[in-house]
Parts: sequence; structure tokens; C-alpha cells
Amino acid sequence: VSTQSMGNRVRHELTNMALVGKAFELSTAALLSKFRFSVRVCGGANDRGVDFRGVWSLSDQQLDILGQCKNEQKAIGPRALREFEGVLASATDNARTLGVFVSASGFTTAAYQQLTRCRFPMLLLSANEQQIVGLRLSSAAQSKLPLLQVGRGVDSIALYYDGVPLQS
Repeated sequence: VSTQSMGNRVRHELTNMALVGKAFELSTAALLSKFRFSVRVCGGANDRGVDFRGVWSLSDQQLDILGQCKNEQKAIGPRALREFEGVLASATDNARTLGVFVSASGFTTAAYQQLTRCRFPMLLLSANEQQIVGLRLSSAAQSKLPLLQVGRGVDSIALYYDGVPLQS
């Protein structure tokens, strides 16, 4: 196999990975819209760790959303969360910003431990293209969203805010 042929194959695989990642970002934006999020995909080569941004309009507040998507085979570890904390640290208005980190493969125990140390409001969502299957909040997110309630269905998560379902 020639070096040029291998280079073409690697470029093709990288292009496919980018397309799969972009598809996950778009499906995540559509999924979040079912829960009253209004986000747009903005990820790309120079996204600085932000794959989507927008707002979450709740009955008593509106939060600015910065989001990261990971569509990987393995569960996400603490390093990715620490990197996303850096993104949140540079947010222009920390008081109104909520970080939303979405993974197709879930999170490791160490990532959940990292979330307990996170000083920023952050949600960790495990999701597939159709539904949220897991959700955890940092302490700062719990403080910012005291009226958020999480219900568990057979194979998905239901969200309520002040007793009202958020699903559309």
C-alpha cells in the first residue's frame, strides 16, 4: 500500500468521523429543543470547546447555554470535563451561563467525581439521538436550578421545572 493511498484513507476516515460528530451535534440540538432549550450548533475546527450555544428559557429565568458534545465509543473521563470547565471559566457572563456536556457513551465514575468538584453550573447528559438516558448536575447547577426535577422512565429521563413537564 502506497503512502499516498494510506494518506487518502486516513483523510477519508477523519472526514467520516467529523460528519458523525456533526450529526451528533445536530441531533443533540434537536433533542434539547424538546426540553425548551433553544440552541444552535456552532462547532467546528475553531470552536474553542463549544459545539452549541443558546438559551434555556424557564418559568423564572433564562440561562445562557454553552455545550459540548462527545460521540465516542468509550465513556467520557474527567479530563474532558476539566477542559470544558476552562471553557466555562472564560464565559462572558458566568452568572447566567450553564454548561451542558452531552455524551453518547456516558461518563466514567472519575468524571462524575470531577463533577462534584466543579465550581461551575454544569449538566452532564447521556443521550442517544432520541432521548436523554442519564443526567447529573454539579452543585452549582443544583443551586442555580432548585426547581428542576428529574424523573426516570423505563429507558429515558423526564424533566420537570417547578412541577411542570419540560418536554414538548
